[in-house]
Amino acid sequence: MRAWGATDQGKARTDNQDVYYFSFDDDMALCVVCDGIGGARAGKVASKVACDTAVDEIKRRRKPGQKATSCKKHISEALEIANQVVYRMSQTNDNYNGMGTTMVGALICGGETLIFNIGDSRAYLLSSSKLKRITRDHSTVEDMVEQGNITAEEARSHPNRHLITRALGTDDSVECDFYPLRANKGEWLLFCSDGLNDMLEDHEIEEIMNKDADMSGCYKRLIDEANARGGLDNITVVIVAL
Repeated sequence: MRAWGATDQGKARTDNQDVYYFSFDDDMALCVVCDGIGGARAGKVASKVACDTAVDEIKRRRKPGQKATSCKKHISEALEIANQVVYRMSQTNDNYNGMGTTMVGALICGGETLIFNIGDSRAYLLSSSKLKRITRDHSTVEDMVEQGNITAEEARSHPNRHLITRALGTDDSVECDFYPLRANKGEWLLFCSDGLNDMLEDHEIEEIMNKDADMSGCYKRLIDEANARGGLDNITVVIVAL
């Protein structure tokens, strides 16, 4: 298993509130991408604190040899602790008032993959050259699409497209969605903040990922293309080779 990733400020922002993490231990891999909200300083604090806390708590709870799908309770507990830490900071420091963050990630161990997400950062699977989105955005426009009020194409330019309905740290508790995944050797996982998929449609991401068998530079090609389209937000990309 291998992974590559980077975060980029983009062309329009003066700061970067995205944070990412991945590691490979003896019998597991863990990946997390966070996109902070709540102002320049606060958003960066929220994403970093949430990422660091969640990673530490997941690693502390998981037992050696434990499979990914049996860790759902551990991950829920870890993310709830991360949520409480960020929320308490936002309630006790005026500089951090209203801060929060999205989070998407995966625990891979015991031949299993468990995707988790809060907010609108995304996870995708590239299998047999086809890109499939795994996660569902917790956003106003995603709800509108599911209700049949707008099309997926209309959602991309809707004025409320950046309004999220769930975030880590904005309330005293949070619910995380889980996606157990049958991912096989030779397939690829992609994790990203919305700075990527706002600039590139899914079929364009798929095309870039399929251009070269060497995925080690693919994360950079995706970031470069998002910046070439305007780079209106911070852009974070992590690719995991299974």
